[in-house]
Amino acid sequence: MKKLFQTINESDRKSVVIHVRVTAKEAESITLSASARDLTLCEFIRRTSLGRKTDIRYESHIIRELREIAKIIKLLHDAVGKNEITYFESEWTPVIDEIISAMRRIEK
Repeated sequence: MKKLFQTINESDRKSVVIHVRVTAKEAESITLSASARDLTLCEFIRRTSLGRKTDIRYESHIIRELREIAKIIKLLHDAVGKNEITYFESEWTPVIDEIISAMRRIEK
């Protein structure tokens, strides 16, 4: 049976910390670049510094945006219901269904 976790050699462990000073604008740009690639800041800096690939996965970005839109629509829906404003459920369902459908098309 294969082990789920393997011991990492001491030489392969990420134990060295490097401090880098950047401007606020540079930090924002680096953080946005890492986020657009769905990478942690450390992983993004490591890959770019070592000349490794850091391709942008547009699908991930689009799906994140669609999820955010769906959350906003749900909050709006909840607020409308909480304030006892008359609305028709049939007006909300197609919008939410289209968002889910778009996410599924992108994932394929």
